[in-house]
Amino acid sequence: MPEIVHKSLVKARKSSSPTVAPSGGWLFVRRARLKVTKEALICGDWEIPYSEIEEAVLRSYPFLWTKSYLLRLRAKDAQYEFGISPSKFWKREIPFPIKRENSGAAGWVGNIIRIALAIFLSVTPPFVGIPILIYWIYLCIR
Repeated sequence: MPEIVHKSLVKARKSSSPTVAPSGGWLFVRRARLKVTKEALICGDWEIPYSEIEEAVLRSYPFLWTKSYLLRLRAKDAQYEFGISPSKFWKREIPFPIKRENSGAAGWVGNIIRIALAIFLSVTPPFVGIPILIYWIYLCIR
C-alpha cells in the first residue's frame, strides 16, 4: 500500500467524453474518500497514476465562511471530477502538477440565491413554494 499523504471526503464522477460539462450528473455520483499518495490518486476502485494525468485544474469556490474545491482531471483513459471538502491541504503544494483557479464572486452569488430561495420557501404556503422548488430543481438538472 502506497504512503497516503492526505485523505479527503469527495463526491466524484468519471466520464469518457473529452470534457466534463456541468449537468445533473452530480445527482448520481460516487461518494468516497479520495486518497492522495506519492504516486497516484485513489478513489474507491479508481487509481489514477500521476504519470497518466494530462491536465489537472483545482477550482476554489467560496462557501459561507470557507472554500470548497472542484478538482478536474483529464487522464489518458477518462475525465474525472472531484467535489472536495474544505481542507488546508489543497492550498499547499500538491504531489502532481496542477493549475489553480478561483471562482471569484460567482460562488457568493450562488450562495446568496440559495439562501434567499430557502427563506422564500420557508415562509410561503406549500401550494406556492413546492411548484417553484420543482421548477428550480428542473432547471438545475436539465
